[in-house]
Amino acid sequence: MKGKGYIAGVVLSAIAGILILVNGAINTYNTLTNFEDVLDYLKTYVLGSVPAAFWEQAGAGALALWCIVTGVIVGLLVLAFSVAAFKSWKPTLTGALIIVLSALSILSGGGFYAGYWLGIIGGILILAFKAKPSETQQ
Repeated sequence: MKGKGYIAGVVLSAIAGILILVNGAINTYNTLTNFEDVLDYLKTYVLGSVPAAFWEQAGAGALALWCIVTGVIVGLLVLAFSVAAFKSWKPTLTGALIIVLSALSILSGGGFYAGYWLGIIGGILILAFKAKPSETQQ
């Protein structure tokens, strides 16, 4: 029997995965359609002029690929690991991977930053409330 804390961790992680996925998809779309505006935003608010010059040279395709890898794929993995945790597949591993992937998502917006925090909190709850070996053998 899974406890309420464990289920809460799984649900928070699933919501985090969805937010990270959606944020990554929006960032990818914006990069491909409004590259100059995204570059100006990065220069002004996020990176500064020197790192933004790298993305200017690399182009929209490279930045879109960055958003896909750190947003869309990471969001899908967080969602997949939350389902795996729900199925009680190696909760220590899935909880730890959810925390690491949620932290990695900050590189592309972190699921509107809410996904970043929900993923970390959900992963911690999964680790803290994982089933004891005696509870899983019935």
